[in-house]
Amino acid sequence: MLEGGAGDFNYSDASNSHIERSLKIMQDKVFNKLSLEQLAGRLKLNKSYFIRLFGRKMNTTPMKYFTRLKIEAASSMLISTALPIYGILEKLCFYSEFHFSKSFKQHKGLPPRDYRANYSLNPIEREN
Repeated sequence: MLEGGAGDFNYSDASNSHIERSLKIMQDKVFNKLSLEQLAGRLKLNKSYFIRLFGRKMNTTPMKYFTRLKIEAASSMLISTALPIYGILEKLCFYSEFHFSKSFKQHKGLPPRDYRANYSLNPIEREN
Protein backbone atom coordinates (compact mmCIF):
# COMPACT_ATOMS: atom_id res chain seq x y z
CA MET A 1 0.00 0.00 0.00
CA LEU A 2 1.26 3.50 -0.78
CA GLU A 3 2.22 5.77 2.04
CA GLY A 4 0.01 8.74 2.54
CA GLY A 5 1.05 10.35 5.78
CA ALA A 6 -1.77 8.77 7.71
CA GLY A 7 -0.47 9.97 11.10
CA ASP A 8 -2.68 8.69 13.92
CA PHE A 9 -4.62 5.95 12.20
CA ASN A 10 -7.05 4.45 14.71
CA TYR A 11 -8.78 1.47 13.09
CA SER A 12 -11.74 1.65 15.44
CA ASP A 13 -12.57 5.16 14.16
CA ALA A 14 -15.44 5.01 11.62
CA SER A 15 -13.75 7.60 9.39
CA ASN A 16 -10.70 5.34 9.15
CA SER A 17 -12.98 2.50 8.11
CA HIS A 18 -14.14 4.66 5.19
CA ILE A 19 -10.53 5.37 4.22
CA GLU A 20 -9.57 1.69 4.40
CA ARG A 21 -12.57 0.77 2.25
CA SER A 22 -11.76 3.51 -0.27
CA LEU A 23 -8.14 2.33 -0.55
CA LYS A 24 -9.31 -1.24 -1.17
CA ILE A 25 -11.77 -0.09 -3.84
CA MET A 26 -9.06 1.95 -5.58
CA GLN A 27 -6.63 -0.96 -5.51
CA ASP A 28 -9.28 -3.29 -6.93
CA LYS A 29 -10.17 -0.78 -9.68
CA VAL A 30 -6.65 0.24 -10.75
CA PHE A 31 -7.27 -1.26 -14.21
CA ASN A 32 -10.68 0.41 -14.53
CA LYS A 33 -12.14 3.86 -14.69
CA LEU A 34 -13.30 5.15 -11.32
CA SER A 35 -14.75 8.57 -10.70
CA LEU A 36 -14.87 10.44 -7.43
CA GLU A 37 -18.65 10.24 -7.57
CA GLN A 38 -18.55 6.44 -7.96
CA LEU A 39 -16.07 6.09 -5.11
CA ALA A 40 -18.00 8.32 -2.71
CA GLY A 41 -21.22 6.57 -3.75
CA ARG A 42 -19.82 3.12 -2.97
CA LEU A 43 -18.86 4.42 0.47
CA LYS A 44 -22.29 6.05 0.88
CA LEU A 45 -20.61 9.38 1.64
CA ASN A 46 -21.16 12.91 0.43
CA LYS A 47 -18.44 13.70 -2.15
CA SER A 48 -17.26 16.88 -0.39
CA TYR A 49 -17.11 15.17 3.00
CA PHE A 50 -15.17 12.25 1.52
CA ILE A 51 -12.60 14.59 -0.07
CA ARG A 52 -12.05 16.36 3.27
CA LEU A 53 -11.89 13.08 5.20
CA PHE A 54 -9.44 11.52 2.74
CA GLY A 55 -7.29 14.64 2.66
CA ARG A 56 -7.14 14.82 6.44
CA LYS A 57 -6.06 11.16 6.74
CA MET A 58 -3.93 10.74 3.60
CA ASN A 59 -2.62 14.26 2.87
CA THR A 60 -3.79 14.09 -0.74
CA THR A 61 -7.02 13.93 -2.69
CA PRO A 62 -8.66 10.60 -3.50
CA MET A 63 -8.16 11.00 -7.25
CA LYS A 64 -4.51 12.03 -6.91
CA TYR A 65 -3.98 8.92 -4.83
CA PHE A 66 -5.78 6.81 -7.44
CA THR A 67 -3.61 8.29 -10.20
CA ARG A 68 -0.52 7.47 -8.13
CA LEU A 69 -1.68 3.86 -7.85
CA LYS A 70 -2.08 3.72 -11.62
CA ILE A 71 1.39 5.20 -12.15
CA GLU A 72 2.89 2.60 -9.80
CA ALA A 73 1.17 -0.15 -11.80
CA ALA A 74 2.40 1.42 -15.05
CA SER A 75 5.99 1.66 -13.82
CA SER A 76 5.91 -2.01 -12.86
CA MET A 77 4.52 -2.96 -16.27
CA LEU A 78 7.10 -0.81 -18.07
CA ILE A 79 10.04 -2.57 -16.45
CA SER A 80 8.69 -6.10 -16.33
CA THR A 81 6.78 -6.53 -19.62
CA ALA A 82 7.31 -5.81 -23.29
CA LEU A 83 3.78 -4.42 -23.56
CA PRO A 84 3.83 -1.26 -25.69
CA ILE A 85 3.35 1.99 -23.81
CA TYR A 86 0.05 2.55 -25.58
CA GLY A 87 -1.10 -0.89 -24.39
CA ILE A 88 -0.18 -0.01 -20.81
CA LEU A 89 -2.06 3.27 -20.85
CA GLU A 90 -5.09 1.51 -22.34
CA LYS A 91 -4.98 -1.23 -19.68
CA LEU A 92 -4.89 1.45 -16.98
CA CYS A 93 -7.70 3.47 -18.60
CA PHE A 94 -5.80 6.73 -19.08
CA TYR A 95 -7.67 9.22 -21.26
CA SER A 96 -4.82 9.88 -23.69
CA GLU A 97 -1.13 9.24 -24.25
CA PHE A 98 -0.48 12.89 -23.39
CA HIS A 99 -2.30 12.60 -20.04
CA PHE A 100 -0.49 9.35 -19.24
CA SER A 101 2.95 10.71 -20.14
CA LYS A 102 2.39 13.94 -18.24
CA SER A 103 1.17 12.14 -15.12
CA PHE A 104 3.94 9.56 -15.34
CA LYS A 105 6.69 12.17 -15.66
CA GLN A 106 5.20 14.20 -12.81
CA HIS A 107 5.36 11.18 -10.47
CA LYS A 108 8.50 9.41 -11.69
CA GLY A 109 10.61 12.27 -13.05
CA LEU A 110 10.99 10.63 -16.46
CA PRO A 111 8.70 10.02 -19.42
CA PRO A 112 7.52 6.39 -19.72
CA ARG A 113 9.84 5.59 -22.64
CA ASP A 114 12.93 6.84 -20.77
CA TYR A 115 11.82 5.10 -17.57
CA ARG A 116 11.58 1.80 -19.45
CA ALA A 117 14.96 2.34 -21.09
CA ASN A 118 16.64 3.06 -17.74
CA TYR A 119 14.96 0.46 -15.53
CA SER A 120 13.74 -2.40 -17.72
CA LEU A 121 14.40 -5.87 -16.34
CA ASN A 122 14.60 -7.16 -19.92
CA PRO A 123 18.04 -6.39 -21.48
CA ILE A 124 16.53 -6.31 -24.98
CA GLU A 125 14.13 -3.55 -23.89
CA ARG A 126 17.05 -1.54 -22.49
CA GLU A 127 18.72 -1.42 -25.89
CA ASN A 128 15.67 0.04 -27.65
